[in-house]
Amino acid sequence: MTKCRLTFFSVAIAALLVVCSCGSRVEPTNIWEAADFGDVDALREYLDSGVDVNATNPDGRGTPIKGAAKFGHMACVELLIARGADVTQRSGPGVSPLEDAIIFRQLDVVKILVENGAMPTDAVELQDVKNLANHVSSPEIKKYINSLLD
Repeated sequence: MTKCRLTFFSVAIAALLVVCSCGSRVEPTNIWEAADFGDVDALREYLDSGVDVNATNPDGRGTPIKGAAKFGHMACVELLIARGADVTQRSGPGVSPLEDAIIFRQLDVVKILVENGAMPTDAVELQDVKNLANHVSSPEIKKYINSLLD
């Protein structure tokens, strides 16, 4: 009985592995999903078709660059910046792409956003960024952000 159960279990796992490795992927249905999923080709198609690079999603909680920054999709972040994305635009609860990248520990994205003007100049917003870096993020991001402020 045990041998039969193990064989069935092994076959079921093998079948699951075959199904999962068939290359199926979820296609993004809008620009925000393309950015969230890191699908740079789909993102480029949406932008080429005239979708606003700074469009806020229907629930008002994000822009393409916020999703790409949050999930660390560098190619998408670079494309969006090249197409004129506002790296300081806040949406939803008022979080910027830079703050999302800090919270989600995306050091390379933090750097490219800062290089493209995402560091706030307002004292209160600057303190928010510093607090996030010091209390929420990784040691590398903390070090990087603090090196900019010293």
